[in-house]
Amino acid sequence: MLLKELFILAVTCISTSAWGQASGDETALRDLPQAFSKAWAAHDGVELARIVSEDVAFVNVGAIWLQGRADFEKYHSRILQGRFKKSTNVPLATDVRFLRSDLALVRWSWRIDGETDSAGTSLPPRHGLMTFVAEKRAGQWLVVAGQNTNAGPARPEAADLKAPIAVPRNP
Repeated sequence: MLLKELFILAVTCISTSAWGQASGDETALRDLPQAFSKAWAAHDGVELARIVSEDVAFVNVGAIWLQGRADFEKYHSRILQGRFKKSTNVPLATDVRFLRSDLALVRWSWRIDGETDSAGTSLPPRHGLMTFVAEKRAGQWLVVAGQNTNAGPARPEAADLKAPIAVPRNP
């Protein structure tokens, strides 16, 4: 009987430890959109680039494919001092899906306010969906790939479909 109780105790301890790690990892992954938005609000491309890996592949809403942290930082520094210099990017909802213990998809809906066009005219708020592929490297979750997508108008073909997170529709 003692052997059975020790086995149950060992399994419980291992399960609790693994759950604690997964729970901490999920929290860290859910914090990525918050870190992105905090750096965006500070209009700091250097800080924004801290969440991405050296070899990141990131496609923005304009289909500009940024290769590597240096280009990610350069591009975002430019836009955050230009047409987005008074903007905020707010995460609305986040979904995390582990692909492996060290690899996950992080999808999050967002709202941008304060954007201007090239002439400095204010643009209306817009919404979208960001997808990150995050990998745990040396104990830190980093974005290794990203895809940002603007929300368009509602589509009747999708009226009865339910997504894991809501993305407000732009007109």
